[in-house]
Amino acid sequence: MPAHAHWRLRATLFLIWLLGGCAVAAGFAINSRLFGGEPLREVATQLPRMLGDGSVSFVLIVCLAGLTGIAFVCYRAWRRRADLGDYWYLGALALGVYGYFVAWTVGGVVVGVMMTVAEGWGSLLNFPKAVVMAWLFGIMGIMFNVLNLLFVVPQVIWCWQRTLHRARLRALPPELPPAPPLSESAASTAFSASSLPLPVSSDRIDQPDAPDLPDDADEANPPALPSPWPRRRVLAAWGIGAIGLVLLDYQFMKGRWPIEDLHVDLGQDVTAWMQARGPQHFDSYPVREIPTWVWTVKAPIPDDVPAVFEHGALRVQWSGIEGFDLMNGSEDVNDHRIRAIEWRYQSDRHYSHEQGLAFVQATLAQFTQGAWQAETLAADKDTIAPAPGQVPSLVTWEALVSRRKPLRWSWLAGDVRATLNVGPAWNFEPGEPPSYTVILRFEERTAP
Repeated sequence: MPAHAHWRLRATLFLIWLLGGCAVAAGFAINSRLFGGEPLREVATQLPRMLGDGSVSFVLIVCLAGLTGIAFVCYRAWRRRADLGDYWYLGALALGVYGYFVAWTVGGVVVGVMMTVAEGWGSLLNFPKAVVMAWLFGIMGIMFNVLNLLFVVPQVIWCWQRTLHRARLRALPPELPPAPPLSESAASTAFSASSLPLPVSSDRIDQPDAPDLPDDADEANPPALPSPWPRRRVLAAWGIGAIGLVLLDYQFMKGRWPIEDLHVDLGQDVTAWMQARGPQHFDSYPVREIPTWVWTVKAPIPDDVPAVFEHGALRVQWSGIEGFDLMNGSEDVNDHRIRAIEWRYQSDRHYSHEQGLAFVQATLAQFTQGAWQAETLAADKDTIAPAPGQVPSLVTWEALVSRRKPLRWSWLAGDVRATLNVGPAWNFEPGEPPSYTVILRFEERTAP
């Protein structure tokens, strides 16, 4: 095979490896969100936020490392195999699983060696522990790579194998065209010529050389190359899988909560309130510690569905809430009066102090309007109560949340008390994005 053909083959195999790693990363993301019911929508909505940190790059590097292990296994298998034109799906599936565990084993060996070097030879037992842990992680990761092992990886192996097969066929000499049939006179001449003695070979340099073949003889009679496209049944399987994912998203969206907003007020009848919005979307359970009965939302609330509290001239609105609970403040399940309302906002992992402070500031700004009066809370060693009316700046905000204590604000307006509780920023280390749990509660109180 000429040198330029070798480089072209290597570049093609590298491109397949790179695109295959992206496909495996996408398959992992979709597979890990199958349990939620809408994998395509979740991946599409979370990908822009995940591109800001290193999670996407980390997943892509791990997927490329896994494909490298699979490529090593395939290379060893194909070295002992002369015919690359025969593709067997089950064989490709076995090579994919084998290479998957080879990659995990190599990762465990590397981690074990690094731990042994860092901690000294006295910790030599860390080496087998790291390998065993890598195998356990690989076994647990199979459930998140079912789509990859069944569909994506065999297709990548097929692309590699078909590319090598086509390159090998190109390197073969062209087939000579069949000779035309001889006539009777030509046959008799050929027979008489064959009976003549053969000329003696000579080393004279003035003898005419044999005619050279043209340089484009290979291109004039190229070998029959297989199609670079997969078979029709493979394309049909991929099409059916894509249609199935789209239908799964569509069915989940149809079953979503069909309510445009959540207007609620204290004193309403919870049964009538749920009946107007579909009682099948709610669940109830008792809380003995408070005590109270809680009516909560079953399905996830879409980010574009606002929660609105309206009580006379008072109005507070939130968006993007995670939890919505209604409480009666009694152990009696037949008591359907709404005496407390609680909203929960949970920021995701990819957050920042600026975003958390902006959300809290927007909430505090709503309580500066209307008849809300800030309440001075008593000092408590377990919580932090900022001064009433004080809006923290970014510098003071980071100092407050770094103390790992809940922040509390409270307001009064007639027979209503509102309490804002900002949970401590968990997973907060220097240089890492923090996360917050924000709870806003409205409850009845006895008017003074």
